[in-house]
Amino acid sequence: MVYVSDACEGGGTEFPMLSSKRDRRWCDFVDCDNGREGVAFKPRKGAAVFWLNFDEEGRGLKETVHAGLPVTSGVKVGLNIWSWWQRGLEAEHLIKEL
Repeated sequence: MVYVSDACEGGGTEFPMLSSKRDRRWCDFVDCDNGREGVAFKPRKGAAVFWLNFDEEGRGLKETVHAGLPVTSGVKVGLNIWSWWQRGLEAEHLIKEL
């Protein structure tokens, strides 16, 4: 998730199943004061958050369940970049299939 614009209040990307020690050094990027469990990344123009949704066997990772929080004022613009990897499938195979 790449944040293109951050002219908003709210609108973070929340991972409710991740644990956080609320290290104050990260509070410019992570909402340290939301009073909720998990981790919520603040929208910051030009910043990005990357995560894997599946393990190497193709099973979903419950820790990466996530949601976009509501924007309470202003406008948030984000860009999703989908990537994938599958065991045994190399880039050359994809090019030949196209």
